[in-house]
Amino acid sequence: MKHSLRKIAVSLASLAAAVTMLTSVLPSANAAAFSQDPGITARAHVQNVGWMPYKSAAATSGVTVGTTGQSLRMEYVNLRIDKIPPSMGGVRIRSHVADIGWLNAAEAPCGTMLGTGTTGQGKAIEAMSIQLVGPIANYFNIEYNLHVQDIGWQGIHRNGAVAGTTGQGKRTEALFVRLRHR
Repeated sequence: MKHSLRKIAVSLASLAAAVTMLTSVLPSANAAAFSQDPGITARAHVQNVGWMPYKSAAATSGVTVGTTGQSLRMEYVNLRIDKIPPSMGGVRIRSHVADIGWLNAAEAPCGTMLGTGTTGQGKAIEAMSIQLVGPIANYFNIEYNLHVQDIGWQGIHRNGAVAGTTGQGKRTEALFVRLRHR
């Protein structure tokens, strides 16, 4: 019995040492994955224009897609976080579309393009919510701003907050999105 208890105590001590080692290594592995400035790529499908070209930039600088001053509705948005391993998390995006309401959220790991909205239906995105998921959310905030009909640029929204309007029938015309270090 004494020998069995000693064996269990040694096993528990070994397990505790392994857990301590892993928890000390994992944060530095995550920090290394986030040490470079990630990129961000986006594009929009716009009324009377169709698909606009992809725009890419350092994620902390951000990108703007869509149009302003032309009274054209933004109908669909594609978004991707670049230069971050997929294992470090991803993005969740959701939109509120005219005459439809909230669409199901789309979620994809970093490095994978995802999107929200409709094409070929002539319906405007009226509001959006964007958030980071997984470990990346511990290192960055995602910030976004929508240019809305009769309002203009609304101001920065972060981490899943709803930007735009619902129930007012106002189209979004452009999106600015960036990451900010926490």
